[in-house]
Amino acid sequence: MSKWPAPGEVKTRLAARVGNSRAARVQASMLRETVRRHDESGRAAWLAISPASSRGDFARSFPHARLVEQGQGDLGRRLERVCGRVLEDAEKVVVVGSDSPDLPSEYVSSAFARLSRAEVVLGPTRDGGIYLIAMTRLFPGLFQDVPWGTPNVFEALKRNAKRQRLTLSILAPWRDVDTLTDYVCWLLRRLRRKP
Repeated sequence: MSKWPAPGEVKTRLAARVGNSRAARVQASMLRETVRRHDESGRAAWLAISPASSRGDFARSFPHARLVEQGQGDLGRRLERVCGRVLEDAEKVVVVGSDSPDLPSEYVSSAFARLSRAEVVLGPTRDGGIYLIAMTRLFPGLFQDVPWGTPNVFEALKRNAKRQRLTLSILAPWRDVDTLTDYVCWLLRRLRRKP
């Protein structure tokens, strides 16, 4: 899932420190890295896009990707819409955001594997959010009353899954890139990986 990297529209916490243009360039870089990593996995990949008016930009930048519009509403409504659309064509869906561009492919593979014994898989971030959500079908209510954009997202989703008596599997924590500190850490990790 990703927004088009337009200045002033993405990475608002980072933009407060580095400016809108730089934050948009960071978002573009993270989006390219996320798509590249998932292309290498060999799995069918969908790109959930926002806003709808950016469809042409996404199509030109990622001509091989299947595009699905996120639509309107909070992140929960958009996730529900995207998962529902993908599950029309697939038995499982694993959703990752472009905020975790260096997420190891093993985490995604593990999420797919865990869906053989769990209905929902969550990947928590270190700041209380999620970097991944996976499911075998759409579960009404899973995304309700979740305080999106707060440190309570993971706990709220876990609580909703338990209330619905869904079998839940939780992956190891991973990082996302929201702040200047997160961005610097991501750059350092990238530099360490280069030969």
